[in-house]
Amino acid sequence: MYSVCLAAEFARSERVELRPGHYGPLRESVQKCIANYVNDPRLCEQIREMTLIFRFFVALLSYEKRIRQRIEVAIAQCLSGTPGIVGPFQYQEVRHYLRRNHEEPIPCVAPAAYRL
Repeated sequence: MYSVCLAAEFARSERVELRPGHYGPLRESVQKCIANYVNDPRLCEQIREMTLIFRFFVALLSYEKRIRQRIEVAIAQCLSGTPGIVGPFQYQEVRHYLRRNHEEPIPCVAPAAYRL
């Protein structure tokens, strides 16, 4: 479960957490986290504001869970390796499922009219 940050500060590349994220062995159950968010109006408002500053990319794909995990790690590695403010701003605590030795690479291309 990702952390909840103050949206205005996050938009300025400053991470001010209202509620820390839970990754790996520290993760709470999803139901418990959602219950905490719903019962705290301050978190709900910040989550709403965060959705206004994020860019959501939706890909309608037919895939298995493992393929989704591999796509997530590819995006995360790309962002983490980006120079400047982007790379260090990524959450380092997030657990990613790397490609296993027996898995073939999956080439992906994401064309865009401008640099993302």
